[in-house]
Amino acid sequence: MNGHRPLARRVTGAAYALLALVSAASAARAAGVPTPEPTDLTEIGRVVTSDRQDEPLRSAARTTYVVGKAEMIVRGYASVADAIATIPGVSVERYGALGATANIGIRGSSSAQVLVLVDGRPIGGAQTGTVDLGSFSTSGVERIEVVEGGGATLYGAGAIGGVINILTSHPSTAPLAILQDGSFGQRRFDLETRNFAFERVVATNDFGYVGTSVPSGNRIDDDVERTIARVRGDTSLGAVRVQGSAGLSDVHLGVPGPIALPFSTPAPNPALASSYQSSTTRQNTTNADARATFALDAKDAATTLDLSATRQVLQYYSSAGDPLACFTAAFTQPCDDLNRETRLQASLRRVVQTASERLIYGIDVARGDARIDAGGGAIATHPFSQTAAYAQDSVPIGAVNAYAGLRAERDGGQGGAFAPSTGFIAPLAPQLALSANYAAGFRAPDAVDLYYPGFSNPNLVPERTQDVDATLRAARILGGTSFTYFTIAGQNLIVVNPHFDYSAPPGPGNEPIVNAQHASIAGMTLATRTVAVRGMTATLGITDLYRALDLTGPATRLAGRPVFTTSLALEYAAPSAQGRLAALGVIAHGMGARSAVPQGGAIDPTQYATEYTAVDAYVRVRLAQRALLSVRGTNLGNERYSQIASPPFGGYPMPGRGVSVDVSTR
Repeated sequence: MNGHRPLARRVTGAAYALLALVSAASAARAAGVPTPEPTDLTEIGRVVTSDRQDEPLRSAARTTYVVGKAEMIVRGYASVADAIATIPGVSVERYGALGATANIGIRGSSSAQVLVLVDGRPIGGAQTGTVDLGSFSTSGVERIEVVEGGGATLYGAGAIGGVINILTSHPSTAPLAILQDGSFGQRRFDLETRNFAFERVVATNDFGYVGTSVPSGNRIDDDVERTIARVRGDTSLGAVRVQGSAGLSDVHLGVPGPIALPFSTPAPNPALASSYQSSTTRQNTTNADARATFALDAKDAATTLDLSATRQVLQYYSSAGDPLACFTAAFTQPCDDLNRETRLQASLRRVVQTASERLIYGIDVARGDARIDAGGGAIATHPFSQTAAYAQDSVPIGAVNAYAGLRAERDGGQGGAFAPSTGFIAPLAPQLALSANYAAGFRAPDAVDLYYPGFSNPNLVPERTQDVDATLRAARILGGTSFTYFTIAGQNLIVVNPHFDYSAPPGPGNEPIVNAQHASIAGMTLATRTVAVRGMTATLGITDLYRALDLTGPATRLAGRPVFTTSLALEYAAPSAQGRLAALGVIAHGMGARSAVPQGGAIDPTQYATEYTAVDAYVRVRLAQRALLSVRGTNLGNERYSQIASPPFGGYPMPGRGVSVDVSTR
């Protein structure tokens, strides 16, 4: 078991290497090469996702949270899932340690109901159900914008819970280098410049766990290797501004599976019980994307053409006799599954802004195909498409700023939908405002929902939702406080079948997933932050998802929706860049129990997890003007919680207490 290993020699070497980089940067400045300091987005106060155009954050009626590059560096966020986990309204469930799959929900939605964008266009893997923000690196990412609530009018299918926009472009980023070493064999090297980013991460992730139906032991075959590279640039062609980027990510994972497979009791093959924690299953995922943006600015209007392409290839394989080998009763068949998705996208939009009106309209077109070769089934390629036109107009009505929009979209053979939305921001008093939104949302079943062998239902129909929220923003309460009430009414939501018989083969009459005829979700979020007092700030976020019900029959709690999630951070940031102590902080994040789905009086073990609270801390010391040493502690309470399927049902345990040390140039 790799626990707290001596790090001094490696950290010392890392410090010398980064000090050499710092010296080179200083020489570059002496030669006249500009190296501007980054400006935190909270100071800029502008966002681009809420209304699909650049605007002040205060003008966005939809609730929008931003994680800037400075916060990612200070808190040590290595993945997008880490970076957004403490945002109010967001829930993140991980299947293991660094690099493991993470489920992301917003306001009680499922991962499939959250639209993930990279630079404003959908990420690859949505059709094959393999969008994984747990392995999506923050290297090359300048900020992340999370818009909560329905976003179908501007972005289309899949934005029921909200939109996560990962923004990579930034014209004036100071160079960044990070060297890190830590517990569980974790090592990271990250290098980012204005036009290039490269990261290499490895971790053995071998840690102890407390057994339940099998003896306690060490989690192995949970290792990860991640390599990413991204290039970007911008230029002008006459009056046209051109920006482009291309990225490549290669991730290799061990997939150990749950400690005790929950498909039946006792295990189908008791002789294999001792190997449940040492699966031979592996997963390789390669993501590639390329984007080009052409923008033409006029006096009162801006026209933008976005072209993008994405490709994802995922290989999942295991040996005969492995507990996860093709999920067969005897586990005798090896697996060698290959899923692939290719997507081409184009978007043309125009923003017209006058003293009294702000109008955006445009068209979105996407074409692609998804190949699912899994579970020993026949190889098939499934095409998908999207064609849409949309418009949204914002106008002042007295002191109230109101908007209304409509989208018409057709998603291939799944049919079409109209998605209206409307809302307003009304000032109630100085530094006090009320915003409210209504949106209709929809999501067409993806290729996994329809075609994945053993886990799909070809008779599914599109989901439909009605989303209403209201937010009270008080800038004068502490350093800024907001309170939001939200509710979602859904028809035909795609959910785990509460009557699925795990002991019988799936098929007509025993489908693993079904359309819930009616679902109702409601909750509240509170977000507040104190003003800085001698560099100290406190941040609190609370989400109460008090209702998340499947009302198709007797009211049943939707699986995997915790009632409460909380986050609390106490942090210090040095007022100047001259102090030796640069920053320190303690961050606590808690999630309530995720409810189970009744199975004829029993509990479905794949849908239950106990509550947990994780406490992390960091301290950053300035070694030189552009060299900082950071020591980070994770899971300081040493909780061996399982975020997916908790004891006594086995599950995917998390590592215990860990420590890491990194040296960075900012």
